[in-house]
Amino acid sequence: MGALKSEDGDVRRVAAFALGDLGDPKAVEPLIRLYEDKDGLGAYAPARWGAVAVLGAIGDKLAVPILITALKDPNGTVRSFAAEGLGKLRDASAVKHLIQAYEEDKEKASRFIGNKELRDNILTSLGEIGDMKAVDTLVGAATSSFYGNQECAREALGKIGAEATDSLLRILEEKERADRDPAWIESIRETAAWALGNWGTSKAVPALQKATEDESQKVCSAAEEALEKIKERTT
Repeated sequence: MGALKSEDGDVRRVAAFALGDLGDPKAVEPLIRLYEDKDGLGAYAPARWGAVAVLGAIGDKLAVPILITALKDPNGTVRSFAAEGLGKLRDASAVKHLIQAYEEDKEKASRFIGNKELRDNILTSLGEIGDMKAVDTLVGAATSSFYGNQECAREALGKIGAEATDSLLRILEEKERADRDPAWIESIRETAAWALGNWGTSKAVPALQKATEDESQKVCSAAEEALEKIKERTT
C-alpha cells in the first residue's frame, strides 16, 4: 500500500497494477483516494489510469461511482479503462452514463478527434451488462460504418442475445422518427432484422414475415435472411 504514496508516478502506477493482480478488495478504497487526489498523486495521468484499470479488475461494486466519474476524465486512456471496468462490474446503474459517454465521443469522432478504443470499450461493456436500454445504441453503432465500431456493437448485441428480441422488434417496426432521416431509419431497421436473424426467437417470425413485404428492399432482404436463420436454428 505504501507504494501508492510514492512521489514517482510510475511507481504508483505499477503498485496499482500489482494490487489488482492480487485481487484484494482492501485495495479499493486506497485506489479510489489515489484517483480523487487531483491536487496530489492523482494529478499524474498514468497513476489515474492504473488505479482505474485495477478498480475494474478487482470487481468490487464500491468502485462503480468512481468509474462512472472517470468516464469524464480529461485523459482518454483513463476514460477507456473506466468504460472497460464498468463492463466487468456489470452494474446496470452505469448504462445511462456509458451511453452518454458513447454519444459524446461519437460527436467528437464526427470532428475527427474521437477515441475509437473508448467507444469499443463502451459498446463491449454495454453487452456485458446486458441491459435492454442499451439496445438502441448498440443497433445504431452496428449500423454505422463511419465510426468504426460495428464489430464491437454486433458482438455486444450477441451477448444480449434473445433477450433483446422485443427491443429489436420495436426498432424493426418503427418506420418513422421525427429526429431521424429516412435513410438512417432504413439502415437501423435492416440491422434490427439482421440481429433478429442471428439471435431472435420464434417470437420474431410474424414481424419478419411482414417485413419481407416492406417498401425497403434492404429491409426485405434482411428479413428474408433472418427467417431462414431462425428456421435453421429451430428445426
